[in-house]
This record gives sequence, structure tokens and C-alpha cells, in this order.
Amino acid sequence: MKIMLLIPFICSLAFSKEPCFKKYKRKAQFGRWADLDRDGIHTRNQILISRNTDKSKLRVKRRKVKKGQWSDFYSSKTYSSPKQVSIDHVVPVSHVFHEGAKCWTQEQRVAFYNDEDNLVITSRSLNQSKGAKQARSWAKRLKAPYRCNFLKKWVYVKRKYKLEVKKKVLQEYVRCGGV
Repeated sequence: MKIMLLIPFICSLAFSKEPCFKKYKRKAQFGRWADLDRDGIHTRNQILISRNTDKSKLRVKRRKVKKGQWSDFYSSKTYSSPKQVSIDHVVPVSHVFHEGAKCWTQEQRVAFYNDEDNLVITSRSLNQSKGAKQARSWAKRLKAPYRCNFLKKWVYVKRKYKLEVKKKVLQEYVRCGGV
């Protein structure tokens, strides 16, 4: 009799997974910028350091970027202060949540949020303008070659996480030379 009571408990351990969320709450479900490699520098600053375009202008104090030079992924502009830029998720976090991340583990969601393959530098205003727009609605606002760079990165990230890429996005991606 005691063994019969333990069977459901043992089975739930073997096959348990986190419950799917119903509502999107970015900070609670995806966290913030993390220091996944434990070097004392969180993802935002790692992006600013690694994508700085002029090493002579890079200034880092106490593991925080104070100055540098960055190119905007969505335009031809450059910036010299980290306060001028945002780090954008090419495939928006809310989009990924509704595409399946609501059933991912917390570890998977934090890893996605901090995945450098999905992060680009842009102006605060462009980041806010893009928001959680779908690929096609944002891409048509961009000039070439920024449109194609965006579509290539979008498709790469969606495939990396085994998320659906809409047919019309794929068609535009192919026109940009993607395969």
C-alpha cells in the first residue's frame, strides 16, 4: 500500500517540468541582464565592450562601460555614450514568450534574454519604436542593408530556438540572400 502511494510522486519527479505561464511578465519570467559566464560583467556591458568600434575610445570603470563608440544596427548612426544606446532583442522577448517560451524553464528564459546572438545596439528611440513588432512590420521601416541584416538575424535566432518563421518573412529573407 505504501509503495502505491509513492508511484505518482516518483512519476511526477521523473517527468516534472515548470508550468506554462498564462500572462507575460518580462522581469519575473526572463530576469534582467545576467553575468552568465561569471566574469563580473553583465550582458549589457559585455555587448558594449565586444561591439565597441574604436578601442581607443572604450572606457570601462568598475566593470561598467562609461564611454566607447558603437554603430546602430538599424541605422547609420554612431554613438559615444552608453546612455545614448539600448540593447535590443531582435526577436522580442514578448514574441518568444507567446511562441513557446512560456513553457520553457527559468534557466532557458534567462539564457534567451541574455543571448548575444539576439542582441543588437541601437538608439533608445529606435528600440522603443520597434517594441515587440513582428519581423515584417519592422523590416519594412528599415533601409537596405539594415533590413536584410535584421531579417537574417531574426531567422537565425528563430531557427536556433526552434521557433516558427512565418512564410512571408522567409520569402523576404531569401530575397536578402538567406538560405
